[in-house]
Order: sequence, then C-alpha cells, then structure tokens
Amino acid sequence: MKYAMGRRVVRGLLALFFRRIIQSGAPVVSEGPVLIVANHPNQALDPLLLVHLWHRPVYFLAKATLFRGALGFIVRRLNMLPIYRRHETADMSQNAETFKAVSAKLRTGAAVAIFPEGTSIGEPRILPMKTGAARIALQTLQEGPEDTVLAIQAVGVTYGDMYAFRSSVTLTVTEPLWVRRSDYQGRFDSPEAVRAITASIEQYIRTATVDLPDPELRLLTEKLSWFYDGLVPADDRERMHRIVENILARSNTDVRKSGIPESELRDSVQRRIDALRASMRALGLWGGERLHEPLTLTALLSTLLAFIGAGLFYIPYTLTGRIVRRKASEPVYVASMKLGFGLLLYAGWSAMLLLAAFLMGARGVWSYCWSCCAWSSSRCTRFAVLDRAG
Repeated sequence: MKYAMGRRVVRGLLALFFRRIIQSGAPVVSEGPVLIVANHPNQALDPLLLVHLWHRPVYFLAKATLFRGALGFIVRRLNMLPIYRRHETADMSQNAETFKAVSAKLRTGAAVAIFPEGTSIGEPRILPMKTGAARIALQTLQEGPEDTVLAIQAVGVTYGDMYAFRSSVTLTVTEPLWVRRSDYQGRFDSPEAVRAITASIEQYIRTATVDLPDPELRLLTEKLSWFYDGLVPADDRERMHRIVENILARSNTDVRKSGIPESELRDSVQRRIDALRASMRALGLWGGERLHEPLTLTALLSTLLAFIGAGLFYIPYTLTGRIVRRKASEPVYVASMKLGFGLLLYAGWSAMLLLAAFLMGARGVWSYCWSCCAWSSSRCTRFAVLDRAG
C-alpha cells in the first residue's frame, strides 16, 4: 500500500517534470526475482523512472554517502541499500553484508535495481561496467536451491535534454537475460563467470541506449537533432534523435577509414547545418509561423493571467533559481534540484497565500482562486512556448 501510494506520487512528479515519457522494447519482468540494470545519466531521476516502469516494489543499491545524517534516515525508508565505493571508503568488506541482503531479497522473488557504471556523469555515454551486478547474481544462484533462476533485465535511459524542464525521456527495456544455477555449478566464485555476466550486461545496456563518448560527436548530434526538430512532428522527435545518434555512433569508425581528417569532416558538416538553419529562418520555414499567429480574445486573456501569475509567484520562482545555483555542485544535479526545491517553495508559498486569503474572508478566497488560475496560465503559456520551440 505504501509503495503504491509512493509510486503514484513519483508518477505525478515525473508527469510534471517531463513532457513525454516513452517506453519501448520488451515488457518488464513482473513476477519472480529480477535484477534490474540500467545506465545512470542522472543521479536523481533515473531511480524514479525505474519506479515508474515497475508496478511492484523495487529495491535500489545507492552509494553509502547518502545514508549519513538526516538524509540517511529518509533513504533507509525508501527501499535503498548502501553500496560502498573504493574512492569513498577503505573498507570495501562492508559490501559483503549488502550483497548478502540483496541476495536474500532476490531469493524471495523481489526486484532489485543497480546501476553497474557505479556513478552518474550527466552525459550520453556509457562508462565501463563494475562487477557488482554479476557478483550479486552469482551469489544469489549459489545460495538458492538447485532450480534457482534469476532474470537480469536491462533498461536504457535516454534523455531528450537532461538539463531542460519539460523535456522528454525514452526508457528502452531489453529482453531479460536468464541465468540458472545449473549453468554456473562450481563456478560461482570464478572470475571468468563474473566477467562473462558483466560483459553481457554491458552489451544489453548498450543496445538499449546511445553511447557518444566523443564530445565533438555529441555536438554534431545536437545540431542534427535541432535540424530534425524543425522538420519532424513532435511525436517522432525522440525517435529521430535516437536514430541520428546511433547512425553517427556507428559511422564514427567509417569516418576514420575514409582518409579525411575527422575534425575537418565534422567542421564541414556543422557549417552546412548552421547555414541551412540560417536559410530556413530567413525564409520563415524554421519557427517563423510562431510570429504570425492571430491575436484572439482567449490568447489576450491568457497573456494577462500569465503576467498576473508570474507576479504573484515571482518570489518562489526567484528563490528556487538562487538556491539551486548555490547548492548544485555539478550541472547534472540542476534539473533534479529545481524540481525538489521548486515543489517545496511553491507549495509553501501557495499555503501562505491561501492562509492570507482566508484571513481576508470571501473576497480573499475569490482572489486566491484567481491567482491559482493566473499561475496555471503562466505555466501553461510557458510550456506551450517550450513545446513549440522544441
């Protein structure tokens, strides 16, 4: 019951944060033990997206530093187990207890999620996989009965724009990798078995998302995505973005074989894309239609309400930005922190307005309702502009 209620809250927050959440690939393993493995581009949002996918409770392995102080009190009640990393502690033996607890949960048919990269980098590239997921799988097989079978299911998380509010995300679920106790009899502690399962996990994750380790290649992909944003319907943009990234990633090797200097070829492509965008803008074919929309009474009233709402909620809006700029140590945390602090500040500010409205009587309540409509209008107006701008 608690998980179901929490999941509804998570899905509501994700619906607020993302314009579109696209699920593709195979169905998730809904029964029996499953070890969920996923890439980790965003530290805060990735676990929430996995909760969005699975209807049943999911246990997460999280870095041990999250279990300290007041935050640790909360984290322990969110189905999370600590994982100790070498650069954070000298005593790696503590992971033995965590692996034992995870193995016990899997043997009872639970779902456990782990991010095998071991860290979040905030870029569309995949780091080398750690061996923790493979060792957990083998330990579960070793400690289970003879007929133990474990599903390892990979999820590829691909953000349309990791740093933008109201962007999109694609969740690609792979077919499960089934590991059986009988297949690893006598090899539960074998380094070769650990490497083999780790390699399979990495292959599954790479097929489910994009991997662009080259910064110049990522820049070229961004520019091609902008071009397709102007030509492809909104529902197809995410798919086209992934297609472009995959084509560029696969052709990277062919570019090196062509004999043309890679940097020269990419610069040429980027200049042509920039020139094409400039020409389309000049001809009014790139976003120009937004400048000639008729001014209707509805648009006029919406604009007026938007200005009123922006004024009423200017303080929490400003405070959210200032707090995030001071607290966000890395760009990857900005969007997640905006969502968290924004929810707290806007809720507190709305409660203060509501209290003031009731103290003012019926006229105050009526004014508060109008202010809520105005704020909603301002947000919807902004989201509409963002959606049309891609």
